Amino acid sequence: VGYDCPLCQNRGHFLRLIDGREVYEECKCMEIRKSLRQIKRSGLERAIRVKAFDSFIVEEEWQKRIKEKAMQYAENPSGWFLACGQSGSGKTHLCTAIAGALLNKGIAVRYMLWREDSVRLKAVVSDKEEYHRRIQPFKAAQCLYIDDLFQGGASNPDLKLAFELIDYRYRNDLMTIISMEMNLNELVDLDEAIGSRIKEMSEFQRIWITKDKKKNYRYRNRGESNDVLHPGQAAGKGESQDVL
Repeated sequence: VGYDCPLCQNRGHFLRLIDGREVYEECKCMEIRKSLRQIKRSGLERAIRVKAFDSFIVEEEWQKRIKEKAMQYAENPSGWFLACGQSGSGKTHLCTAIAGALLNKGIAVRYMLWREDSVRLKAVVSDKEEYHRRIQPFKAAQCLYIDDLFQGGASNPDLKLAFELIDYRYRNDLMTIISMEMNLNELVDLDEAIGSRIKEMSEFQRIWITKDKKKNYRYRNRGESNDVLHPGQAAGKGESQDVL
């Protein structure tokens, strides 16, 4: 349900004959099915249908550029993708569109809504066995999508949890998608170990939208601002050329 596999014809396994014995071998589509079930439970299922590349409205040059950057990653996924900066500028929309495109390519995506899943993980940190059981699927996912990293604050427990996830995926070179409101400089100032790893892994594959309320579509949808959106400010000292 939800995925049509041409390899196993949706049986979920293959039957092989090895040394005269019949052996069941799980099809790789089972990881995708697990990912789809997890996405459904997380509430992202509808978002993947709604927040696609086709539905991302481009009215200004900076919107065109961030959409192109996201589509390039979805077309040739490798390494990490980071979308950071202004709230309401379409970061989650594009990251969700990437997740949907990867699922269609047969890549299993694990969704992590930081402000909710981090609370659940921190609640069981004293129970080592339960904590490991819960965090391991995020750490080892073929692709992990962390939505709104550090949304709601970044206490010491949050930083420890984030470092454990980020460092594991950094050392194992696992595909990761991250959205957050902080920019890279702010993240590095907050925690250099986390920030430097994300910065290194997302080089040439990130969008950085400067803070500007005119870029927040939520204001426009509510009629609070009829201003024309403008491209972001020029990159400041030490900032990436990807700043929009």
